[in-house]
Amino acid sequence: MAISFTPCLKKKFKTDKYGIINIRITNNRKSTYISLKEKLHERFWNENSHELSVCSQTKVDFLLDSVS
Repeated sequence: MAISFTPCLKKKFKTDKYGIINIRITNNRKSTYISLKEKLHERFWNENSHELSVCSQTKVDFLLDSVS
């Protein structure tokens, strides 16, 4: 009964340059996606490590400040 949380960038089409940031929640080998409703260009996303690239960290800081 392990639960894992993995961020991912979902694009509508493979050729799209922008995607929506989602959190994939896996429980008992069943996945559910929760959208963060934030659009991000694919060049700011590191697919191998499932995280934002370093140059887009300022956008994340801005978003966190706006939520607080």
